[in-house]
Amino acid sequence: MIAQMKEDPKMANKPEKVMEGIIAGKINKFFKEVCLLDQAFVKDDSVNVRTYVANTAKELGGAFTVSGFYRYAKGEGLAKREDNFADEVASMMG
Repeated sequence: MIAQMKEDPKMANKPEKVMEGIIAGKINKFFKEVCLLDQAFVKDDSVNVRTYVANTAKELGGAFTVSGFYRYAKGEGLAKREDNFADEVASMMG
């Protein structure tokens, strides 16, 4: 990634230490968006899923592990009914 950044005119003049920090930030951002345990908890976005699971396990006096999950997309599972209006009218007319 450093080689790519050196080819970018905006980043070429930055010191390598700064580039390493930028890369670390981009990687952390990627994991926060992609990895379930690093994502913000749905009901309280001030805490991530990993911390919520740990806090809940501590409250209940046990140990939890996330062994699976379901991913839902907006509108998923809603089947659109397709009716033929002409057939419906014909069936009503007998």
